[in-house]
Amino acid sequence: MEKKTSSITILLRRHQKGDGAAMGELAELVFQRLRILARSHLKKNSQKSIQSTELVSELFMRLMQAKEIGAESRAQFFCLASTAMRRILIDHARKRKAGKRGVNPVHVALDENSPAPEHGVDILILDEALKELGKLDPRLVKIVELKCFSGFSVEEIADILDTSTGTVKREWAKAKLWLARALQVAA
Repeated sequence: MEKKTSSITILLRRHQKGDGAAMGELAELVFQRLRILARSHLKKNSQKSIQSTELVSELFMRLMQAKEIGAESRAQFFCLASTAMRRILIDHARKRKAGKRGVNPVHVALDENSPAPEHGVDILILDEALKELGKLDPRLVKIVELKCFSGFSVEEIADILDTSTGTVKREWAKAKLWLARALQVAA
C-alpha cells in the first residue's frame, strides 16, 4: 500500500511540474478505485443518464484541462476527485433540468440509512444547502461530500482530513443537523 501511495504522490508532483505523461500514468494507477468511487456517487443518485466509466472519463478530462490539480497526496487526490464527481453530477442535473421543462428532479440519498435515491433530496437543492453550509464551515461540507457522496468511512475521512475519528463523528453529526434544518426550510 505504501508503494501505491507514494506512486500517486510522485505522479501528482510530476504533473504539477508539467510532465504530460504523468496524468496518463496516474489514470492507469487509480482508474479502478475511481470507478468504485463513481459507483458510490451514482448509487446514491437517481440520475441514470451517466455510467460510472463515463463519470470517471469526464473527471479525467477535467483534470487534464486543469493546469493544477491541487492535490499533493493520495488522500487529497481522492477527496478532490470525489468533489469533482459531485460537481459533474450537479452539472448533468442542471443541463437535464434546463433541457426538459417539468422533468423529474435528480435526487440523492444522504447516507446508507436514507430512503432510495428516488425519494431522497433533490441534488440541486442539496447543492445550494451545501454552498450555504460552506460559507459557515467548509470543513463540514468536505465531511458531507466524503461521507455521503464518496462512501468513505469515518476512519478514512479522519485520515484524509488528518484529524481524529471523534472529531469527524462530531462534525458529521453537526453537518447532518444543519442540513436537516436547511432542507426542511427548502421543502
